[in-house]
Amino acid sequence: MDYRLDLYNAVGNYIDNASEHDALLVVTYNSKQGDYIFAIYGDNHQIPQLLASNDFREQPSMEEVESLLEIRETILNTAICLITYDKELRTMFTNAINKMNEEEKKSTQIKQDA
Repeated sequence: MDYRLDLYNAVGNYIDNASEHDALLVVTYNSKQGDYIFAIYGDNHQIPQLLASNDFREQPSMEEVESLLEIRETILNTAICLITYDKELRTMFTNAINKMNEEEKKSTQIKQDA
């Protein structure tokens, strides 16, 4: 338990000292004891942009790329679970996908007309 408390305190310290350019996402869960730590800090778009981007400022190692792919897979699996069991979120997701498809069709039409 001590290491989880240490992590909890470290996350709190990080958030207390973070700048506007920092972003943090931490999710831990202990299924035996049922406790968890969930922390998200920073601009709502920083973390999704990082996870969606393949444009890194520094060349990542293969281990970092594999970790990023694992994180992406976990997030996608989480999203699938959420929209499977929550009708309201499924509706929001469907609307967002439909809007993206409409915007893509408009963009394609504009390019074809040019």
